[in-house]
This record gives sequence, C-alpha cells and structure tokens, in this order.
Amino acid sequence: MDDIYDILTNGHAGMLHDKQRHCAFKSAIQSAIAEIHESGESVTLLDIGHGTGLLTMFAAEAGAETIVACESNKTMSDIGKRVVSSNQSRFKNPCNIKFENIASTILDKMNPGYKNYFNVIVSEIYDSELIGEGCLTTYRHALKELATKNCIFIPSKATLFAQSVHSTALSTYSYLENSSKSGVERKHFEFQSPWEIHIDKIKDIELGKVIEICHFDFRLSCINNWTGKWLVEMQSDRISHGVLVWWKSDINNCNFITTAPISNPEYQGFRDHWMSIFYSLCPQPSSSFSIEVEVNDVELKVRHSVDQNCVCRGNYPKSVELSLHRYIGMTNSPRLRDAYMKSIKNTYNPIATDNLFHSSSASFVKYLISDPAIRNKVKEVDISVLGDSRDSVLIDSCIHPECLTTVSNFYRRKRLERSVGSNCSLIPNEFILTVSLVDCPQLHNKTVIPDEVEGFDLSLYSSEVKKGLSSCRGQDIFEPVHLWEYDYVLLSKPSQIENLETPSSTLQKILKVEKSGSLTNVIISLAFDFNGDILEFGDTDYFDKVDCFTCVDCLDVEEGDEVCVMFTILNGEIDRIDLEIQ
Repeated sequence: MDDIYDILTNGHAGMLHDKQRHCAFKSAIQSAIAEIHESGESVTLLDIGHGTGLLTMFAAEAGAETIVACESNKTMSDIGKRVVSSNQSRFKNPCNIKFENIASTILDKMNPGYKNYFNVIVSEIYDSELIGEGCLTTYRHALKELATKNCIFIPSKATLFAQSVHSTALSTYSYLENSSKSGVERKHFEFQSPWEIHIDKIKDIELGKVIEICHFDFRLSCINNWTGKWLVEMQSDRISHGVLVWWKSDINNCNFITTAPISNPEYQGFRDHWMSIFYSLCPQPSSSFSIEVEVNDVELKVRHSVDQNCVCRGNYPKSVELSLHRYIGMTNSPRLRDAYMKSIKNTYNPIATDNLFHSSSASFVKYLISDPAIRNKVKEVDISVLGDSRDSVLIDSCIHPECLTTVSNFYRRKRLERSVGSNCSLIPNEFILTVSLVDCPQLHNKTVIPDEVEGFDLSLYSSEVKKGLSSCRGQDIFEPVHLWEYDYVLLSKPSQIENLETPSSTLQKILKVEKSGSLTNVIISLAFDFNGDILEFGDTDYFDKVDCFTCVDCLDVEEGDEVCVMFTILNGEIDRIDLEIQ
C-alpha cells in the first residue's frame, strides 16, 4: 500500500498521460532496432527503470530479440512484469524478456554476463531539474560497464537552459518586501528554495533571452560534475527577480522532449510530471547579471554575482519548499497584514493588558504586524499555560510548516482552540473549511492511471492504483495543490463544512451543480475570520494551496444536479470522502 501511495505522489500518472513523450520514445526505439537489424546484429536492449514496462513493450513490438528490464522498486517491478505479460500478443516476434528487480548500477555485478552486453540502452529517469533522479550517475555507469562499443542510447543528449525572470508576483513569494522597514531579520530567509512551477500560469511574467548553460552527451565518457558562469539578462530594462531553468532532451536525431515555457517555440504543452524550475535570487539584481551554476550528480546549485552567499539548492523536501514560499507570500500579502493589524487593534488593549503572544511554532506571524510598537510587545509563549491567563491574545498563523494539507491545518487550529481555553482571544478568530466540485482533467490525470497507452493495455496497473486510491485514509486522501496552476471549471459554489469535530460519524454536504461537466475532483479550501471579515484565498494568492481529493471514477453531472459529499469522520478528523449524485 505504501509503495502504491508513493507511486501516486511522484508524478507517474501524469507521465503516462504524456502522449508526446510516448511518441518520441516509441519512434526512437523503432529506429534504433531497425538500425541494429540493418547491421546484421540481433538487438540486446536494456530498459533502465522499466516502471509499467511501456518502453519494454515498445521494444518488443518493434522486434527486439532480447530485453533486460530492471527496476529497483519491487512493487513497480512486479506490476511491470504483469503488464508486459498481458500484452504479449502485440509483440512482433518471439522475444526473450528478463526482469531484474535491482538498480542498473549493480546489474553487471549481480550478473557478469551483462558486462558490455547491450547494444541499445533506453531509460527515462529525468525529473524537473533533469538530473535529480541520478541520470548522470546511471548513464556514466551504463556507458562504462553495460554498453557495447557502438551502443545506441535513448535518450542520447540533454541540454539545460536558463532565462532571467521578471515577475513582481513571484518576487512576492520569494523574498520579503521592505524587510528593513518592517524589522524582519534577513537571516530568516537566507535559505532559498527553488520552485517547481507552471511558470506560464503567472500573470505578470516576462522572460529574458535563452542561454545554454550545460550540455550532456550520454554517449561520451565525460559526464562529470562541474561549475560554470554565464551572463543572463532581460531583453528590456527590467529588474530580474530570479532565474528559470528548463531542459531539452534529444530522444534521437528526430525526436525530443522539453520543459520549455510557453514563450519558447519548442514548447510542447502542459506537463505536470516535469516543470520548469524557478530559482529565486535575493537581493534583486539588475537587469543584467552573472549566475554561477554548479552541477553534481543529483542537484543544481544556482548563485548570482550580487550575493555569492545566496544559493538556491535543489532537492529540498516538499515541506521546506511549501513552507518557505507560503510563509514569505503570506507575510508580503497586504490584505493579510491589514486583517491581522485591524483585528489586533480591535482585540488587544496595550494599556489594560500586556498579554500579546505567539506560539513558538507560529513565530513568523509577528512579522505580519506593521506597527513596531505593537510588534515589539509580542512574546513567545508555551500554549499550555494560556488556559489560566486572563485577557490574553494569541496570534495564530494561517499556515504552519508541519501542516502540509489544508485539512490538517484546520484540525491543528481546533486542537489549539481546545488547549487555550475561553480566557484567550485568538487571531484569526476562526478557520472555515469549504468544499467545492471542479472539472479539471489535468488534476485528475495527475493521480489516475490510464487504462490504455499507445494501444497497450495498462488496466492491470490502473486497477492497482484505483485500489490504492480507494484504500487511502486520513491525510493520504488529499494532495495540496496550487489551483491556479491548472485549467479548471468550478461546478459548484464553495460551501462551508460544519460539525467536523465529532469523534466518529458520517457528515453529508449537499452541493448543487451550477455548470454541467465531468466531476473529477473535490476541492477543500480554507478561509479565515478576522472579527467578522472573512478572508478567502485563491487565484490571486500564489502562496495559497488547497486540498485536492481525486475521484477514482469521474462523474458526469448536469446543471441542477445535487451531489452528496459524504465525510467519514474517525477520531475527530476526516478519514474518507465518498460522492453520490442525488
């Protein structure tokens, strides 16, 4: 179950919906096998990280005589073996396929017969940074230990590109505005996080000219770590707020795949399993500046000449990336700052009491207070003692680093309310959970595996994933997403969910469909009550995330339909969601 859940959250489903990727690999594999056959040889092909076995089936269908498919994940190795077996009728000739549940880097050690044995090596072990899944180490080993002298590599090459970025929106979620005036210490934000993002969804984006920063030829032995410097600049006299890095990979001489932004002529459409990477660099450099890029086996490090200590590193835990951008964006939000200040002034009397607190886990929120006289009075407190503290005010954070989902943040707040007692005023006064229905194929494809790809039957795999989805409980049923990154249609108005704290029960919420469509996902979002002023976040707040629940099977709904959303509550928290058209 855990392995299936890991598969659901690593972009694998989105990859299987990427038709351009499939076509590029299928064409390249067919060409390579034809070339080997024309030379009079038989094909010995290695599929590194076979996953579903799709590339293995492309090769078997094209006439490869011998295929070794290796996969280090046991769950995926077993599923891939079963999927390939179920599609044998599609294979052109008898094909000897052997599955190895090990990493390719130890394949020759486990079986010396594989030493320099393969004349075609195919793999797809890229991530959004290109190298984060270890492709450089894998290809270096394959070239030296597994490949024949004239082995055909698929893909054969890859190139990293960079562009400077002007975007006031992205800067708002990358580093603090007017930090010296607000009294915020800079040291809190020296640890900058690269942002894996659908850059084209940012409304005010401008990109500078494209520069090539690194080229890898996987057929050569010189795939090494290195550091280089490049000049990046905007095409107009604009301030640069960071650097966008994307890649293009030649699958063979005729086909390529890329994470290029929409402004690039080679853009290939929406992808959710690979995206461009935005590296926020502070302080803001001028419109023309030098960057230094360091490449090692699994990560990129990006610096600029204005501040060599400001480094963007790759491969952060998602929680770190989430916390940094959301916290900084929250602090820079004028309407959130105004709401906190107004609510504090309406609640806190600095003459009558000196009990203005924040918890250690919410220390960030004091920087939302623009009035230095009040900010300097904020004290850190152990929440457990607030129940006995009269007339105290506790400033709470709308988002917490340990609460990655909206629902977990809501329940954290409810636990806080029970801890502090009735003598303490909380700001915001209340967290409000809302539910809505959306039609969003992009979000649905992010999780649900297709039953068929390029004529091959993947129903064995898709059924395993559907079982995994149906078996998910608690926080595992939700995925935090930036809703603004997707093309979606709102099928119902957001509606408040009430009575979510009962120990164990089933709650029902009836939502009226206002627009016909395919119900793909249920969205859970948070709003905040500041003394009667309700703040809702959405498309205008790039730091905000919602919880996305994916329907295993889409429901076709018509305008006027009523959909019953059933919440199963276990131990005081949402454990499961079920849907039914009334």
